[in-house]
Amino acid sequence: MTDPHQTASPSPRLGRIALAVVLVAAAMALSGPWWSPQFLGHADARVDGAIRDSFGAWFEVTRRAASDLSAAPAALAAAGGDSLGLAQAFVDAEQVWPTAVVTLPRHLRPATAGLTLYGPEGRVLVWSGQASETPQERLVGPDGWFLNPGERDLRLAYVQAVVDQHGVRRGAVVAELALPMEPGRTGPGDLAVRLPGIAPPVWLEIPTIDAGSRMEAAVRTPVRTPTNIPMLTATVRQDDQDAAQRRQRTAVASVTWISLGLGLLLLLAPLLDWWNGAVGRPRIWTGAIAIAGLIVAARALLRLASPADWTTGPLF
Repeated sequence: MTDPHQTASPSPRLGRIALAVVLVAAAMALSGPWWSPQFLGHADARVDGAIRDSFGAWFEVTRRAASDLSAAPAALAAAGGDSLGLAQAFVDAEQVWPTAVVTLPRHLRPATAGLTLYGPEGRVLVWSGQASETPQERLVGPDGWFLNPGERDLRLAYVQAVVDQHGVRRGAVVAELALPMEPGRTGPGDLAVRLPGIAPPVWLEIPTIDAGSRMEAAVRTPVRTPTNIPMLTATVRQDDQDAAQRRQRTAVASVTWISLGLGLLLLLAPLLDWWNGAVGRPRIWTGAIAIAGLIVAARALLRLASPADWTTGPLF
């Protein structure tokens, strides 16, 4: 005869919860190739397109900023020595760059950028942001893009001539942005950047700079300006790509184990309900051992799934 005080078996609830946990963990594992690049960046064939898209957007924003300031009447007046024009050019410069940058996707907006108006003989007249020094030969040369290496970063810049109504060159405007350099990789021959949406570092081979030793490349993307002039070659090294893909697989495994670990903790709810109403020493001991086993197993899974192996978050 069944004891009326005995709690019903938890097996049906445990079974339903266990099935849901397994389905969630399987979904996380199977969808890993889709969601892991969204958080960690791509490390496959899409790297080539991401490189081209990033530089294409930066080419356009620097050209737009330089062109807008050079076309402003105050820029020509300032280059001609007009003090009121100089004051207005400062105001224009402060407005031009933010207006241009807002057209970029948020993940491509540079942390450091500058806009400079140069007068005759390369004299700085107006500046905005964190501008760097531009070589004199660039200021008197044709309009176009160039790379300007500095002590701490590498800048992509566009120079636009300031001309009067007769076509006489009166000065130049330079719009520049700092490329997102890989920490510790900023010296000549060791140039690498972190491009948005790309997991491994992207190494830059620049004709005017010794790019150091050539390693086996998984991706090699020639980068040309919108005027079809070669600027650099962006390379993803094979070992960097392999490391990025291992990190993605580790992340998928980690999230899957976390799902299972948390699922084991959910199983405690029906088990505790049953244990609280258990009658008889065997049932009580069985429940206690099962609960302790679930806690230990969940702790082991969560330890195995530590995000410290694939994330740089300060929490881990």
